[in-house]
Amino acid sequence: MYRILKPGGILVATVPAYKWYWSMWDVVLHHKRRYGSRDIQILLTQNGFRIQKQSFVYSFLVIPGWLIRSVKMVISKASYGSDFRLVTPNINTIMLFLCRIEAQVVMGGYVPFGTSIVVVAKKSP
Repeated sequence: MYRILKPGGILVATVPAYKWYWSMWDVVLHHKRRYGSRDIQILLTQNGFRIQKQSFVYSFLVIPGWLIRSVKMVISKASYGSDFRLVTPNINTIMLFLCRIEAQVVMGGYVPFGTSIVVVAKKSP
């Protein structure tokens, strides 16, 4: 990404958070690793980026996600599939509402935990 960005270009990325949160879900999504907050900072700064903003996101999914994935590992380990399913519009509305609230918090500050990390970084001129 550094190579293709113009000097001063902005990188916006999300990465999976917490190494301890690794599950078959990550395998299904073809993730290669999960990151700690400091890991992504080091990776980007060592590669010529300056962090402009960083926060965790999807904080409201940490505990439910962990519980669902733990149960799925026991029940359906051999046929573990995607957790993305069509759900009722009401659930989608609730999730969208929570995401919008969290986005406002992230824009104004920092969320200390979540299932992913969002980072905005600038390529050094």
